[in-house]
Amino acid sequence: MCNTLTAQQIVFIDHYLENSGIDYTDIRIEMTDHVAAALEAMEGDDFDENFRLYMLEHKQELLKNNSHFKRMATRRAFRVLGSTLIKPLFLILPFVIVYLSFYFSQFTGVDEMSDNLQLVYLSTLFLPIVPLVMSHLNGKKKFSVASKVVNVPGLILYLAHSVSRPWRFYDNAWASFVFFAVLITISVAVAFTAYTQTGKYSLRYNG
Repeated sequence: MCNTLTAQQIVFIDHYLENSGIDYTDIRIEMTDHVAAALEAMEGDDFDENFRLYMLEHKQELLKNNSHFKRMATRRAFRVLGSTLIKPLFLILPFVIVYLSFYFSQFTGVDEMSDNLQLVYLSTLFLPIVPLVMSHLNGKKKFSVASKVVNVPGLILYLAHSVSRPWRFYDNAWASFVFFAVLITISVAVAFTAYTQTGKYSLRYNG
């Protein structure tokens, strides 16, 4: 027996999963489709009872799958970021930054140039966070890969900057400029990847 679910019932499933902690839209849509298909195949016409019985048996499995999908999203985020970093623009960018740094350091000095690079880096680090914060405040959809590419590599970038204490490099222009050039390049790549992935998933899921 096949019971076709109504639009309101599918929305109910989606809201239930969201309230259960499945917060990424792309993961939740896949799970909603899976649950809806299972309910349509169940005996009986009582949606509420079928839904209750299904969740009693499968809710823990769904939550476990959510954790699995999040891990997959993290791995995919690093793969997508890696693909971004090997684009010609991002292969050339660190060399351009180092060249410009040496050029302008003739007028400002290495210490001031390094300070300026650090400010540029910190500014680029926060670029991809802005759309995520705005989406959260506006209650818009958020997508797993786009979020993970900001959260995980962004945290690594921040820790790399904090732990390395870059001001120790200021006595060596090459070390200072190369260090910040690499950080800035990766940070810009993270922002670029986050924006492009958000746009891609928004189109796919009518965001």
